[in-house]
Amino acid sequence: MVRCDLDGFLSQLHKLYERNKANGTVWVTMKRSALRRGPRAAPASAAPPAPGDAGGVRKPAPKAQAPIRDDECVCLVRATDGKRKISAEVAPAQLAKFKASYQLLLRAHAGEGLRKRDRTGGAGGGGGKEKAAAAAAAGKSGPPAAGGAGGAGGAAAAKKKGAAGGKK
Repeated sequence: MVRCDLDGFLSQLHKLYERNKANGTVWVTMKRSALRRGPRAAPASAAPPAPGDAGGVRKPAPKAQAPIRDDECVCLVRATDGKRKISAEVAPAQLAKFKASYQLLLRAHAGEGLRKRDRTGGAGGGGGKEKAAAAAAAGKSGPPAAGGAGGAGGAAAAKKKGAAGGKK
């Protein structure tokens, strides 16, 4: 696994996305990590067996560690395409900058492999105008007008009353 700095990680991630543009998958994982930076302690040497002990080796008592504060934790970011693995550590102070850069990278590459949505009228596929035209062709009428009652629309009822009233 290749450990990179943040800019190197983002450029390597861009290359991973470009390699897998046509077909392939890139997995990115992020997790909170309590990796401690600094010199590692030398391994404790085995204490000589106590007289009367059956020759066993005493193990040192485990040290109680202080709880880890949020400002001590880093975000471990890993990416792989199944063949190549890259990783980076993001310190809390750099997290906002990294998220902004990562967001731009995702927006650039996220929609490339997606297919366009089929918007033709079919089973379950939208298209309000097609549905209205199909309903009109089948002889179904829409909802009645605001002033009308029953099956006749308000404008049609007004014409009938006007025509009937004028013949008297």
